[in-house]
Amino acid sequence: MMNSTALMSDTPPTGDCPRVLIADDDAHFRDLLKIVALSSGWEIAGEAQDGKQAVEMFKSLGPDMVWLDVYMPQLDSKDTLAQITEHQDSAMVIVFTGDDSTTEIQPMLDAGARYHVAKAAPGEMTERIRNAWRAHRNRMTAQNDPDINAL
Repeated sequence: MMNSTALMSDTPPTGDCPRVLIADDDAHFRDLLKIVALSSGWEIAGEAQDGKQAVEMFKSLGPDMVWLDVYMPQLDSKDTLAQITEHQDSAMVIVFTGDDSTTEIQPMLDAGARYHVAKAAPGEMTERIRNAWRAHRNRMTAQNDPDINAL
């Protein structure tokens, strides 16, 4: 069992408090992701145990981020991702995989996932997720601010 304090950081990213939908069929991994989110000062919008529930919760809760396991029951992750991005094409979805195998990752990135985090690197998950959120937030700001695009 991992020590949860290893995932905690002294300071959350400034200026934002994203709402996170955690979608994973493994309750223990959902608990670990909750620790990651809460230690970053972020809000848990909801928890989904399968792909179908993740899509329904995304539509009803409107989270800022979705953390999606690459293998989901009821509705596979690729279809889950497709329905989420069909509802909101700028959805910020991070896909979690058991390893860094491109056979799992690339199809999800091609389908609209923004980032990938390996479950095999739990000590690095917090920083990887924070970096992904910052990059997404910066990209969305640049898209919405004509002055930034003019630079």
